[in-house]
Amino acid sequence: MRLAFFQLAAYLLGSLSPGYFLVKYKARRDIREVGSGSTGATNVLRYQGWKLAIPVMLFDLFKGFLPVYLAKLWWRDERFALLGLIAAVLGHCFPFYLKFKGGKGVAT
Repeated sequence: MRLAFFQLAAYLLGSLSPGYFLVKYKARRDIREVGSGSTGATNVLRYQGWKLAIPVMLFDLFKGFLPVYLAKLWWRDERFALLGLIAAVLGHCFPFYLKFKGGKGVAT
């Protein structure tokens, strides 16, 4: 049961899309409507430049790191770390609140 909650939390963490929110706030535009249509750092770099792309990249990396770190800390088992990472990447690629259209999962 704890593993299921952990995977759900990892998915929800992964579904946070800083590229979407930063561009929406800064440029008043949906990043999914420009460039590749992705919410990831590369598309943000193309559309808004380094100032927004770097925080997006760092947050995307963190989204993949945190579930792996916590799984290794709590369970000390690589299988659980892998399941957490998969859930985070799926959340990044398919965020429920963006109609399952997110990033490509490269940095996560």
